[in-house]
Amino acid sequence: MPKPVETKAAEFSDRLVLARENKGMSLSQLSKETGISYEMLRRYSEGIATPRHDKLEILAEKLGVTPAWLQFGDTMMPASGAIAVQEETDTKYTHKEVQLFDYKLSAGFGNFSWIANHKEAPLVFREQWFRAKGLRAEDLRGMYVKGDSMSPELNNMDTVIIDITDIDPADGEIYACLYNEKLFIKRIRHTDKGLLLVSSNPEYPTIEVPSDVSSDKFKILGRMAWRGG
Repeated sequence: MPKPVETKAAEFSDRLVLARENKGMSLSQLSKETGISYEMLRRYSEGIATPRHDKLEILAEKLGVTPAWLQFGDTMMPASGAIAVQEETDTKYTHKEVQLFDYKLSAGFGNFSWIANHKEAPLVFREQWFRAKGLRAEDLRGMYVKGDSMSPELNNMDTVIIDITDIDPADGEIYACLYNEKLFIKRIRHTDKGLLLVSSNPEYPTIEVPSDVSSDKFKILGRMAWRGG
């Protein structure tokens, strides 16, 4: 049986729904106000995905809350039920950042390299999140999904975090990998003949990786540890 995709950010989804209801806005109205698609807002509201930093700031502005409260709950709610808008607290000692990366892939894996994307704001998580998942910020690489081969599980321009220390492929997990000089984000399945790189979108064929594939043809870059919209 495939391992179910982790439903994350239940607390975030609760705060998003609460803020929207306090504003008296429907999902359709919030979509119109923010420019974020109805389907993506639905995913946020059901705890299936969380927004990138830029979308988080847009949502917070339209809902009259701070990004810190929406993402972490780092403000107070008065008895009236209205959400207090407070200054964002200093998260230096309570949170850690995960940098977004691009990548460069030339002929051969020896020329693959991660390139820090300093144009984008880093992803910020509580220290508790790292401890609970047994992760270290320095081992993680944030990146954007390109294409729709993993849709609806991962959509084009969704954000994923890759743990570059987790390179022993477990059956049913999603990994970033290189095969024949192309980068893929796929669910991996084990077979007697090797590995299968499986897309969530049925329009894309499964890619077979033989067990005797050479190390210069196939490489696991890391396991997907988190995803956001």
